[in-house]
Amino acid sequence: MSTQHLTYEQALEEWAYSLGFQACLWGRPLCEYMETIYPGLSHGGSHTNTFRYFDRPKPSSIRFVRTPNNVTIDGYCNGDLHGGPLVIHVPEQTDKRWTIVQVGDMFDTVCENIGGSNGQQPGIYLVTGPDFHGAVAPYMRQIKVRTQNAVIALRVLLNGMADLPAALKVQRSISIMTLAQYQKYGSGYNPGQIVNDPAYYNRFHFVPKVTPALARYEYIGESMKLFLSRNDDFSDPNVVQFHNIGLSVGNGFEPESLCEATKRGLARANEAAEQLIQHGYTHMVDKAQNWNYIYTDGKSDNNLALRASLATFMPGGNLAEQIIYGNTWEDADGQPLNGTNKYILHFDKDQLPPARVFWNLAMYASDMLFVQNDFIDASGDEYGRCTIGSTTDGIQYDADGGITLLIQHERPTQTANWLPAPADIFNLTLRMYGPDMAVLGGQYRLPAVNRVK
Repeated sequence: MSTQHLTYEQALEEWAYSLGFQACLWGRPLCEYMETIYPGLSHGGSHTNTFRYFDRPKPSSIRFVRTPNNVTIDGYCNGDLHGGPLVIHVPEQTDKRWTIVQVGDMFDTVCENIGGSNGQQPGIYLVTGPDFHGAVAPYMRQIKVRTQNAVIALRVLLNGMADLPAALKVQRSISIMTLAQYQKYGSGYNPGQIVNDPAYYNRFHFVPKVTPALARYEYIGESMKLFLSRNDDFSDPNVVQFHNIGLSVGNGFEPESLCEATKRGLARANEAAEQLIQHGYTHMVDKAQNWNYIYTDGKSDNNLALRASLATFMPGGNLAEQIIYGNTWEDADGQPLNGTNKYILHFDKDQLPPARVFWNLAMYASDMLFVQNDFIDASGDEYGRCTIGSTTDGIQYDADGGITLLIQHERPTQTANWLPAPADIFNLTLRMYGPDMAVLGGQYRLPAVNRVK
């Protein structure tokens, strides 16, 4: 549109388009986490202000979080900081296994990692929200979260099913509680498993009331009310700007205050932002051999488009020094991965994923969830094989020390190295836990996925 002949109304529409485009990218992680908290709590996949401990690897039927993994024994907590800080107790372990507690905010940013590639970091950690201004005990380490809710994930390495009792012992020793509970009962207290309150988690189940063209802004407004401090209405430059398009922490989205020109600009902006988000996951990252490498997961604050895309397709990603993610939707020829074909992923002996801890390849359907199948794992449970990697029971190496993975829908004769695929489109994510510098520096590249012709 030529700027020489714009009327005031047209200029106002363009201004609304500009602000709306930024708001759709900036607020997308808030919306995604609002939509994740509800199924997590309502289906018992997470608890509020205490860990929901999983006592087995997550099954293929898991449906409350996108891009899950099932190579660790996990615990998930929705940290609600409205009522005050939370305390995380990490005792010293005689078992020196890889363990990490990841603390993130609703913008999909990692605030702190306890353990992981940092080694053991026992201690008492105080997780505080944006409105906390109290004193912190000298023996506590403060973890500041800029939103009123935090996502806290505990992961403990499982070296095959025979290792499960030892892994569970470490998992259950790490606890989270409110500051009031800590002050009353001490660090040895563990609230344990609870029943989630529908009156609480239903507030995250939001149904927009406005027209579809503006529904995204109503989602953003509702998530702002849930997750942000009221102070952001005056102190956050983004939020202050968004007042011009009817968004605020205090009142959410107020479309009735907007003129028709502003509404037209917002509707256009939503469509454009959605296109950028949908394609950003594969176009704004480093690419080689048709694998997409994500080096800025957990800290993409300065790239709103990438952060919005990652929060949509791969929420909860950790920092590169902890985990590197390689994702592909294509084979070596650039064709979409599809279960009507058979594939192999071969690593030469000297080209195995250089991870100091372990590596794991996960299979996802187009919805970024596990693919359900009837593969029987080493424990005899028919929960489906969703991933395969260096800690998989019974995995077989080639005679020369390399490894060849079979990726296909049809069950092969030998299933030790088989990763079951769905009958249609799928994608793969290979995680390298504790990546070597060759990975972090971009020198190491995963081999392409080859279609069996």
